[in-house]
Amino acid sequence: MACAAALVASLAPGPATAAGEDGDVEAKPFRYREMSRADIEAELIGRAVEGYYASGATFTESFNADLSSDYRDANSATSGLMSFKGDTFCFVYPDNPQMSGGCFVVWQRSDNCYDFYATLDGQAFAGFLARSLGADWDARVWRQDARSTCPVTPIS
Repeated sequence: MACAAALVASLAPGPATAAGEDGDVEAKPFRYREMSRADIEAELIGRAVEGYYASGATFTESFNADLSSDYRDANSATSGLMSFKGDTFCFVYPDNPQMSGGCFVVWQRSDNCYDFYATLDGQAFAGFLARSLGADWDARVWRQDARSTCPVTPIS
């Protein structure tokens, strides 16, 4: 139990700034965070992403401003529709019944790395600790318009 408490404490936000030796203020380091609908809209909507599933299969998808999407993987390409249920980000692919779609809680892992966790009624299947550690995700993506900051080796 003490280890879990120490881990949670290590994930808590630290001081907003720290003074360097020369008195300059350093920027606060990036903290892994669960994204709200507003965060997702600002970071991902209107952009294309690349990514992979926990299985290692790769894909690309454009998250269009009109909440349509264009999905492509090694086996298929299809159009989709996106929506929000609160802060949960949902996908359906009406033109391709083999695509399951679903709803996801999104956590930003680093500046350009986003983990998608499948949900049921807004509750992620992966526990809070797993999400906090960046484990047990269903898909990991990064924006195509910038260099990926995702780990090189999948950890899910």
